[in-house]
Amino acid sequence: MGGNHLNEEITLGLSVGFWPAEQVGVEWNLSVFPRNGVENARGAGVATLALAPAGNQLESIDRIMAFSTTLIGAPFAGTIAPPGAPPVFAEFLIGVGVGVERSDIEMLLWDEADDPINSLFVANEEQIIERPVANFLLGSRIFPKPGLGLRIDARLLGGPSQVLDFSSDD
Repeated sequence: MGGNHLNEEITLGLSVGFWPAEQVGVEWNLSVFPRNGVENARGAGVATLALAPAGNQLESIDRIMAFSTTLIGAPFAGTIAPPGAPPVFAEFLIGVGVGVERSDIEMLLWDEADDPINSLFVANEEQIIERPVANFLLGSRIFPKPGLGLRIDARLLGGPSQVLDFSSDD
């Protein structure tokens, strides 16, 4: 699961890594975000618009997909096991990287006059943009058997929070 202050997102990803040294590698990640539009609006965004004057709009960045390259390392590694059990190899992972994200910029609008039941809607046509993103990763890998492992990580992926220029009429 992912998201930002306006949207709740489901994130699906695929990573491929190359580890030229035992504790340092490079990873490429492709993430897709299948939810978009008003269906993923978070309660805080809806509440902000509901309390604002009628016709007020709020910029929402809906992620479509992201591609990133991450330098990843395993600064802590070793075996873990209770006494008498076979050893299990484990690694703690940390990584930083950069990438590009393809997003749909929407203006969310709250207007009870048009539709009192479904008052939140997208006010503009689809505007697809690419924006730079940075990512930070924390995770672990556990290998109960050589060549067979389980990896769990959390990835923070973000970029500019506002992309539209509100200072001009263009």
